[in-house]
Amino acid sequence: MKVYISRVLTAMFVVSVLLAGAARAQEVKHSPRYRIAYDAGGWDGLPEKVVEKWAAKIERKYGAAAASDWRFQAERLAHFGEWLDEAWSRRVAAWSRCTYVGDVDPGRFFVRVESDTFRLPEYPELTTIWGTVDLSAKNIRVTSWAYIKQLGWPVNAVDTVEWEFGNALQLLKRGAASRISGEIGSGDPCK
Repeated sequence: MKVYISRVLTAMFVVSVLLAGAARAQEVKHSPRYRIAYDAGGWDGLPEKVVEKWAAKIERKYGAAAASDWRFQAERLAHFGEWLDEAWSRRVAAWSRCTYVGDVDPGRFFVRVESDTFRLPEYPELTTIWGTVDLSAKNIRVTSWAYIKQLGWPVNAVDTVEWEFGNALQLLKRGAASRISGEIGSGDPCK
């Protein structure tokens, strides 16, 4: 009975997301310059009506500043492919000051935009993850937009993907960090 109720609740959630207009069939696209493959999950095509409806909900729950950030990030998500190229360019420029990264083909990556934060089995202690790159340094997952109540600030796909590109370069050029705090992300790789 417990499993049945869980399945019904899951089905109800999926239907509500579909009705809200956010979920779309998987559509793999490519960034214009570097041909980075991505599935924005429909977040790159939200109708203005949906953006404003969610902004109103976010403002009631988290305040005007969070709603303003949501609107800004929704506009950025509408141009996600271009943002991927810019993020890759910034990370390559930073790494190129001290490490040869010209042999890393950005076409190796597949970026998936998730609708919410997620968990990873390899980090059971972390209950709120908004970005990750797998150990093959090929698959990147980022959260579209979420307000992290425990931290008091929002996270978004556009900024997080740059962090994960940095982590992918770290994996490829130096190996995995021994701790999450050792991730280079968007920081200076030449320190």
